[in-house]
Amino acid sequence: MRCLPTTGGAPHSLGARIVTLNPKDYELAADDVEIIVSLSCGEDQLRNRSNTHTDGRRGRPGLVLAVWGVLLILFTALAPLAQESLGVPYELIALVMFAPGLASLVLLIRPWQPTPWPRANGAQVLISACIAIVAVTTFLGTLMIITGRTPSWPVSNLGAPIAVFIVVQAIGVYSEELGWRGVVQRNGEQFMRPSVISAIAGFVFGVTHIGYWPLGLGAVLTFGVTAALMSVTITRIFVGTLWQRMLPAVIVHLGVNIALMVLAVGDEPLATSPLALAAAVVMCGVATVISILIDVLPGSSALAADRAN
Repeated sequence: MRCLPTTGGAPHSLGARIVTLNPKDYELAADDVEIIVSLSCGEDQLRNRSNTHTDGRRGRPGLVLAVWGVLLILFTALAPLAQESLGVPYELIALVMFAPGLASLVLLIRPWQPTPWPRANGAQVLISACIAIVAVTTFLGTLMIITGRTPSWPVSNLGAPIAVFIVVQAIGVYSEELGWRGVVQRNGEQFMRPSVISAIAGFVFGVTHIGYWPLGLGAVLTFGVTAALMSVTITRIFVGTLWQRMLPAVIVHLGVNIALMVLAVGDEPLATSPLALAAAVVMCGVATVISILIDVLPGSSALAADRAN
């Protein structure tokens, strides 16, 4: 059915106002059953319609998130069984970290995906990675000042040599970022602002750490807010395609994990403490300020525009 303008009749408008149609303005074509209605549509409205989904990728973000959530629950439930069957020590890695990445198999269903993030150039990605390093350094330094501690490395009971431990942890963090930032963030942005979905996703990621539940509601909520701040830090600075954004995301996430590890005393759950929360606030603030300063520098408009997408 096509809507074509005809002459005669009073002009009508589209939008929030009520549209009154004159029955005499309706004409029926014999060939393709066209309904020709006398309407006066604003030029801006027509332009908005023509620009909607210009790449043909409408996507089904709600369905992607639903399927990803179901798969996440499934793989999370299977992780402890796989951990025991394979004999992987928890000190090395918790296999549940791979659940978000495995659930990201939903990314293979391309017609469901929204328009991909635009590609950034190498300089933009490098700047993003540098800001990530500064953010992690800020988190570690702030936590050192607050706790009055210095990093203790190597940490005992790693379950593997230090190099192997870091590589395995990086892979696990990459899997988590692929799910929470690659799937939840991008599809969630179809419904709300990037910063809002980032904070929500980070908080949910934090409070669903079942291992912290025995510590009580306060500890779980504290960690949830800390994780939300880490998430906002990541999404504030990363740019480019999904794969390009994984570099600063992994740097921040892995860096925060290691910082908490090397400053904790024994089995202390430092990540759930107000001290870690305070350090996350400072980290997020510093990353935001640096990003804003870079955005206002001459020649940085491309970086700012890409981060806004």
